[in-house]
Amino acid sequence: MNEVRTHNSEDNCWTVLRGKVYDITSFLKYHPGGLPKIMLGAGKDMTALYDKYHAWVNPEPLLANFCLGTVANESSLEKMLHQQQQQRRLERLQQKAQQILHSLQQEQQKPSSTATEE
Repeated sequence: MNEVRTHNSEDNCWTVLRGKVYDITSFLKYHPGGLPKIMLGAGKDMTALYDKYHAWVNPEPLLANFCLGTVANESSLEKMLHQQQQQRRLERLQQKAQQILHSLQQEQQKPSSTATEE
């Protein structure tokens, strides 16, 4: 929701309805109730407000083209970010291990400088 809250203007307007995030910027001027009413849900979860005025209307087909995705709760977002950080760390460790292995293989392929002469 933190990201949604930053999109709260007429030029950049996101809202949440029933757990889905919508970029309704291009829809604002077409809202039958007018701009002031729809802006009450700008940058917020407007489910209660929507249901107050439009409980009988299924918003899914009307807003399908505006859907950006679903809202992640903060703890699952933090978990996802932690997993991504761990994955990047693992990838760096794997790259380092490959570099070390490659160096060891090159060392083994070099002719031995301690060969005895006859």
